[in-house]
Amino acid sequence: MDNEKKEIAAEMRREARIGIIKIASVGIAIAIVLACYSYTKVEDQFSQMALYVLASFIVGIATIFIMGAASLGRAEKNRRNFFLYDRKKKADIPVSSLTVKDVRGRLIDFMTIFKRRGKLYIADLFDENPNIPEYFKPLFCYEILYELASDEGMDATAFLRFGGECADVFSKYLRENGDYELANRLRSFIIEHSEDNNNTEAFKEYMKTKKEHISEKMLGYAVKNIEKFN
Repeated sequence: MDNEKKEIAAEMRREARIGIIKIASVGIAIAIVLACYSYTKVEDQFSQMALYVLASFIVGIATIFIMGAASLGRAEKNRRNFFLYDRKKKADIPVSSLTVKDVRGRLIDFMTIFKRRGKLYIADLFDENPNIPEYFKPLFCYEILYELASDEGMDATAFLRFGGECADVFSKYLRENGDYELANRLRSFIIEHSEDNNNTEAFKEYMKTKKEHISEKMLGYAVKNIEKFN
């Protein structure tokens, strides 16, 4: 969902809440009229009591609707998004304010949960795990590639030695984000790597040229799929 669609959806929810409050307010007004009519015009005690009960029932239902609409409004305002939530403000920042640094910071915190004896195993991030939603996995790929593109990052040789299975995994998630060129080159480097063809330096140099691209793709994926991280 892009920003325009999200804004339209938010506006529709806001209008729906306002509509509910208006209807509930009309209900309360009707209940007041019924109560006044019963007090001033109805002499029969049973009919008077019935109107009072009906008025009270309408007020009760209307109050529940108003409280529900107000509660939904507060929840919408203060909803916690994995990447947008500001702990100091206790509310989400605008998606337009999100940066690569924000995305990486939250992502690294999440990934460290899955360390074993202080070491993060790449396979653990991509195994079927109920604690890791599928939509996080393309971001795991980009974070790992960002590290490989950095001067002080992951060991490139160790990464290339993961072999075909690793190539398949990264190709899958990069392609899902429309990143076909990077997926193809990465797969080639992994598949071609061997003791006879130690292409680590060439791989490292290539990754450095793609660092800005990786940053843009990581941020773009997070923004495009921001609603999934609520």
